[in-house]
Amino acid sequence: MNSLVLRERNENWTTSNLIAENLKKSHNHVMAKVRKLLLDLENLTDKTLTVRMDKKKFILESYVNERGQTYSRYRMNRPAFSLLMMQMSGKKALIVQDAFNMAFYDMEQYILKQQNADFKEVREQSKVARLEVTDSIKELVDYSIAQGSKNAKFYYSTITKETYKALGFLAKGEKVGSEFRDHLDKFQLHELVMAEAWASRVISKGVEEGLHYKEIYLLAKQKVIEFGNSQDGLKLK
Repeated sequence: MNSLVLRERNENWTTSNLIAENLKKSHNHVMAKVRKLLLDLENLTDKTLTVRMDKKKFILESYVNERGQTYSRYRMNRPAFSLLMMQMSGKKALIVQDAFNMAFYDMEQYILKQQNADFKEVREQSKVARLEVTDSIKELVDYSIAQGSKNAKFYYSTITKETYKALGFLAKGEKVGSEFRDHLDKFQLHELVMAEAWASRVISKGVEEGLHYKEIYLLAKQKVIEFGNSQDGLKLK
């Protein structure tokens, strides 16, 4: 990857010292430009424009140079960088702006490819998990019928729906279509893989121990609810 754009905190950034280096200007000159721009932004009176400016992030931070000395610099995202470069003039500024914009674009494409690869991997894991849980549910259905259940055939839909509800994927009264899983993102699919793995284990263990089918169903339901609550707790931290 290029050295003009950094990837931190799930965002792409460049820095005022990198800009200064490529412009062949002093870092103090670029820092002064940023401070002047920030002052102008603070004095904006157009509320609509002010909201749009919130997407342009300038963050003052410290960094250590190659000689081990600590200095201040501004870290900025792509919208902020573009706004700063509008304050620059000359052929060199245009060349630098083009090079940095291409670096941002390359980084965005790289991250997109990584995310797509991650999603495909999680999607395949979810398919395996779904096969395992449906096998376990079939085992429970057969087991329940043998114990006299008249409604065991509904376990496929009820256990699936209870899992989605426990993870917060379903709104009240929302129906589950055949393509519901296709609309889940990578993180939701990962949670679903874990929840269904727990449900599958509980069902298989309950059948193995000879528990009543209703107890097995309730234990599986409780386990996915506990898992869903634990994920909610992590999201709040």
